[in-house]
Parts: sequence; C-alpha cells; structure tokens
Amino acid sequence: MSRVAELTDSEGHTWVYDTGKMLGQGGAGQVFEGLGEDGTAVAVKVVDIGNGKDALRIHSREIEIGRSVAAAPDARHLLVNLGVAIIERTVVIIMPRAETTLERHLEQHGSGLGLDEALSISADITAGLSELAGIGIVHRDIKPGNILRIDGRWVLADFSISRDLADSTATWTRKGEGSTPYMSPEYMLSGIATVRSDLYALGVVLYEMLSGKRPFDSYGDTLRQAVLQNPPPPLPSTVNSALERVVLRLLAKDPAHRYSDARAVEEALDRVRTPLTQWQNRLASAAGGIARARANEVAERERATAAQAAAEDLCTSAILDLHDSMKAMTAAAATVLGDEIQMTVHQLNSIQSWKVRFGDYLLEVTVESRSHFHMQPGFPLVVGSVIAGPRVAKTDSVPMSQRAHSNLFFTPAPHGQGKWVQRIWVAPIAHFNAADPTDNNLWAEIGGEERDLQGLLYHDLPLTPERLWAPFVDLLEKAGRW
Repeated sequence: MSRVAELTDSEGHTWVYDTGKMLGQGGAGQVFEGLGEDGTAVAVKVVDIGNGKDALRIHSREIEIGRSVAAAPDARHLLVNLGVAIIERTVVIIMPRAETTLERHLEQHGSGLGLDEALSISADITAGLSELAGIGIVHRDIKPGNILRIDGRWVLADFSISRDLADSTATWTRKGEGSTPYMSPEYMLSGIATVRSDLYALGVVLYEMLSGKRPFDSYGDTLRQAVLQNPPPPLPSTVNSALERVVLRLLAKDPAHRYSDARAVEEALDRVRTPLTQWQNRLASAAGGIARARANEVAERERATAAQAAAEDLCTSAILDLHDSMKAMTAAAATVLGDEIQMTVHQLNSIQSWKVRFGDYLLEVTVESRSHFHMQPGFPLVVGSVIAGPRVAKTDSVPMSQRAHSNLFFTPAPHGQGKWVQRIWVAPIAHFNAADPTDNNLWAEIGGEERDLQGLLYHDLPLTPERLWAPFVDLLEKAGRW
C-alpha cells in the first residue's frame, strides 16, 4: 500500500518518499523512491535500528563514513549522501537515485559482458577503491548490488558495514558481516577485512562480468570450502591471458599474493588494454599459464592442509572418545570391585595405552595414530590392540603366550564422521607389545596398506565399551573357575 512520508534532514532540507515504491531491500534496511524539494529524484534508505545501543553506534558510523566520503576532495566514484536524519529509532539516508545497479546490468547480460565494457566498469570500481583508500576506509561489501550507475559512471555505494581503519579496535563495526560469495578467504576465517579483502571481492566481480557467473557459485559450507581450497575455474577462452592473470592475482588465497592496492590494479588493467606485439603476446600467455598453475598448486596445498587438519581433529576426537569409554567402564567396575581396580594412561609420541589392573590381571588397550593422515573411507586413522592376561610384575605387561587378542580400527566416514570397529581374530596373530614400543609398530603389523589378510579368520564388530572389556571379563571369569 502506497504511503507518502515526509522528513526533514539534519541540514533542514525536506524530502518525501513513497513506502509503496521500493527500490530494494537488504539486511541494512529498505530503499524507497523519493523526491527533493526541487523535484529531484532520490533514493531514501530507511533503517530500523531497534533498541540496542550498539546498533545506533553502528549506523551512526555509517553516517560518519558518508560524511568522510562527501568531504573527500575528488570522490567521483563513491556515492555521496544528499542528507541524513535520525528519527527516534530510525536512521534515514537520502541518496542520488541510480540509473541501475551492476547486479541488474549483469542479469540483463546473462553470459557476461564484453571485454571493453568489463574493463571500463572495472576502471570505475578500482577508482572508487582508490578514493576509499585515500580516506582510510575498507568497504567490506563490494558486490554488484552495491555498484551503481549514476550520471553514466559506476560508483561504490552502501557503506553500512564499512570500516574506518582509524577505528581498528572498535567492537561495533559489524565484524565478519558481508556477502559470502564475495568474501576473501582471510575475511571468512578471521572476520577481519583489509584493503586486499576488497581487492579479492573486486576479483569476484570482474570474474562475474567476464563469465556471467561467480567463480564459486554455491552456498553454505560448500561455498566456504570452495573459497578456501579450490582454484577459480578457467575463464572463457575469449578472455586473454593478460586479463586472466589479473583476475587470478586478485583471487589469490593469500592476501600477500594479491595486488598491494587498487592503484596497482588500475595499472595492471591499463596494461591489458595496451596492444601487444607477437612476442609480448607469447610472454603474456606464458605468464598466464604460470599464474593458473600457481593457483592450482596453492589450492591443492590448501585442500591437503584442510584434510590433514580435519583428520587430526577426527583422530584426536576418536582417542578422547576411547579414553572416556575406558574411564567410564573403570568407574563402573569400581562400583563392584572398589579401589582394587585401577587404570593408568601412558603416552609415547603417537602411541597411547590404557592399563587396567585387578590383582594379577591386566587389560591393555593400545592405539597408535598415523603420522600422515588419509581421509579415505575405509582407511584407518587409528589402529590398536586389546590384550587381556596375567600381569608380569617386572614389565607390567601380558606374556605373549597368555594373550587374548583383538584389534581396533578407527576409520573416517562421509561428512567428517568416523567409527570404531573391533576386529576379533579366530586365531591369534602377532601383536604390538606395549612394554617395548620402539621394537614394534602397529602399522607394520596390522594397519599397513599392503597387509595381506587373506586366509586369516576374523570378524568385525562395532566397538562398544562392553565389547572392549569383554576379553578382560572373560579372563576374570575363567580365573574364578580355576
């Protein structure tokens, strides 16, 4: 329903806007069609800030940044506010009305823009970023929806989550906010954006202008993983090597590998426009190939690092779960046996063991984690052995001839999960000697990739605390019948 509202800004100017004619909306508010006193068409942004004190400070910061932009000596590529007002718990910002947004423009050209137009728009965006850098502002939300065409040129708009570098310690500058598809890897991880984070977003926008789609066009965890670990897909063959090299450098995972500032990007784009001789084209093509190979290598390293970290976390979690099971079962046994049953924990490098003693009898559970992890379904991250028998006082171990054997395997499963399995052997085989770990290796004996298990009889069961302790309980029952 249309309703015309009138307001007076902080400078005494009167504006009207129609709440029935919305130009756009987002997390920062709604934008309506409006008019100035002289009939000038404007856009009126209305933000309900609620009752939080920090919310008022955040939007006051947007107004302050807008004033800094207006005071800049040559802000031709930044949207300059025409007026502001704070009415009770509502912030109103009056802006020039745009001819269109880059988002709308790209929607009208589904397969991307021509090279000349993409370079021209990029020049305006980089000019805007240079102007922001000149007043110490990081935009933090560069995206097509925040790039407007006004009077024939493209300008940067919406400073609602921008950061004044002079206020680096402020807690109310909306840290970590922004549009995820345009977030740089370091901003995703830390919530802290720098000038080079804006350059990464510029790289996403430039890629989108050239190809008609974003380099990583998914959602949620899939998008996050792609941004952190995957190389950008190749651009269309119509994009020359020199320009592809610029895009790849803007999209570098490590901010140190991007351009130092927007002015350096402007210079690189100017070089792209320069006609090249045949040998210069060969040189540009070679450099583009090297940049693509480097991007693939970096992405592969990031994937390997992430997989290693995930495997290590999963391995640690698995061992902690096993520790909790051993601790809980010992406590349960103590309700029957009192302080006669004791558990000790031993660790040496990647080997951890639990020893449960009751009189002259011992339960040994020993596990070893890999030094190099493989997140492959079915391939164990942790292997171990379960041994129960009479205790040898000197070594506090179980004689080989008296051991009851089973093995433990912890293997990864899809979606970052895993499971413990207990392998019960029909006929015992050689096992790890917890008393002398330096002379034995669980991986060589039972966890090796090339271990031939053909002809050995066993069956695998999901590991439960009761199964884990079954050899020990069986041993005590047998001893009680002697």
